[in-house]
Amino acid sequence: MCGANPKNTVEDIDLLRLWTHENWRVFGDRLVNKKDKGLLEELLNNEISSQYKYKRNDIYCLERLIFIDFMSGKEGENRPYNLIPDIH
Repeated sequence: MCGANPKNTVEDIDLLRLWTHENWRVFGDRLVNKKDKGLLEELLNNEISSQYKYKRNDIYCLERLIFIDFMSGKEGENRPYNLIPDIH
């Protein structure tokens, strides 16, 4: 979350997408069955809708939420962490 690019993270929805992505990487990647992954998705969606009034489709605007920090090269300390708009 600390690697968010301030130029591309201007709306709260941008930060919520990053937060959702990070939760899937930290917790979701460790889950091994559909039931547990469904529970995580439900928890994330409930938190977002109760705290920020967004729906699932607002957050998952793309096929997959993927953020990366290597689009501008691998060198340097200030590598922006951005949402990839198209994974194809």
